[in-house]
Amino acid sequence: MAKIYQRFLNGAYGTCPRALCDRQKVLPVGLSDTLRTSRFKVFCPRCEEVYIPKTREVNLDGAFFGTSFPHAFLKHYPLSVILPPKIHFYEPKISGFKIAGKRGSLYFDPPKGATKFIKDSMQANMVEDTLNDAREMDARSLA
Repeated sequence: MAKIYQRFLNGAYGTCPRALCDRQKVLPVGLSDTLRTSRFKVFCPRCEEVYIPKTREVNLDGAFFGTSFPHAFLKHYPLSVILPPKIHFYEPKISGFKIAGKRGSLYFDPPKGATKFIKDSMQANMVEDTLNDAREMDARSLA
């Protein structure tokens, strides 16, 4: 396990091809425990996906590593992978402006139900006051 840890630190198995993983070093994994079933693949601990390794010269059987090796490795060396503090979500933008949730966007979800557009701020304050009064009266009648 210590030899594989040194190889992991040196990046011998490569890095994750996904852009959001920020060149995370990968671990070897086999998809089957039986011999001559499949080649070894690489497991990215950050995105938790399995990829085909970039180096085609290495022709190792995946059974040499087994299906549970990366999980045992990460249990033994928990600080070898530092996860980022925030999760990156893709937001569609045009010229730097977010378009998701805006009118005209494919993802726009208009309000449903008895929603009315209030044009005047004075009218909005009056509506809020009447709603608050109605809530207070309901609270008094229940008590």
